[in-house]
Amino acid sequence: MSLKLRKTTLDPVQAALVNEVNALRDALVGTTYVHGSATAGGAPVGDPPVVPAPSLPPVASDAPTSYALANALFGLINTHFADAYAHKSALSAPIDAGTFVPAKDITTLQARTNAIRAAYVAHIAQANVHFLNDAVNTIAAPVGTDQTTLNTLLNELRTKLPLHIAAAMPGQHIELIPA
Repeated sequence: MSLKLRKTTLDPVQAALVNEVNALRDALVGTTYVHGSATAGGAPVGDPPVVPAPSLPPVASDAPTSYALANALFGLINTHFADAYAHKSALSAPIDAGTFVPAKDITTLQARTNAIRAAYVAHIAQANVHFLNDAVNTIAAPVGTDQTTLNTLLNELRTKLPLHIAAAMPGQHIELIPA
């Protein structure tokens, strides 16, 4: 997430200050934080602005709750993968929605959940994506093979993915956008 300012509202000195603030953030972030900024789960609130955590369905405990959680995690992880302000220089490729269709039965649940797991595990280890590698929010659960193991995996992803996203420097980058 970034604070967006229209370019026409800034004079050259202000624009230079914005660029310097962002450069300082980039220089400091890799010493302590995984991300440059947190992927937004909503509009920032407070002063300094805090990005709220993403809202996710309740824990997976049966088929309907696991379908809802798998589909929500799929959207969240793809949103996070595309967040250029959170990441250093490379972005992880999104999980293909055409291949991994929404979870609605055990077969689609297994495919989508295991695709999320594989993409997340690859993402936290991918070179040049993070300012500092995330060795804390790793996934211990193996791939899901039945409702019980899928619930376990989904609930671990429900915990670890938001923590990974939130492992960011406080505040926001400033993004200059066209008028």
